[in-house]
Amino acid sequence: MKFSVILFLLLTNMLNAQSQLSRKELKGQWFVSNTDSSFFTADTLIFFKQTNKEKWDGLKDKRQYLEPVQEYVDASNYVNLEFKKWGKADLWQTWAPMNAFWTIPIKWNFKNDIITLKSEKFIWKFKVISVGQVKFEHLIANHSERKYETLSTPSITVKRIK
Repeated sequence: MKFSVILFLLLTNMLNAQSQLSRKELKGQWFVSNTDSSFFTADTLIFFKQTNKEKWDGLKDKRQYLEPVQEYVDASNYVNLEFKKWGKADLWQTWAPMNAFWTIPIKWNFKNDIITLKSEKFIWKFKVISVGQVKFEHLIANHSERKYETLSTPSITVKRIK
């Protein structure tokens, strides 16, 4: 009995000490569905990270992301979030083919698996529930045959904290 209690406490402590996601992994550009304003109202959301860029010799900043955004969110209405250095964030809404950029300064923080987005107008908090990977097929450009490659991108499921 004593052994099982010690084992339980040890495992609980280890699980609480481990974060599912690091601040470094969170940095970058993410997107999430906004069908029926779900980003602003839904309790649970799935964020997808944009990590795979086109492979060509052009300027690195001009390369487009390859993630099939509309396939993941099942709509052309989604929110983009970019977690930047020094706790700055950018947020913009997309209604393909238009974008609406939020011009108010937004700060972000990540501590104890809680993502906080804050500005002078709002404070939003999201608890990270799970971290995963999503795979997709991509048609390789400039190839003599129709050839596909399998790519993956991180995803996180979050629950809104009210």
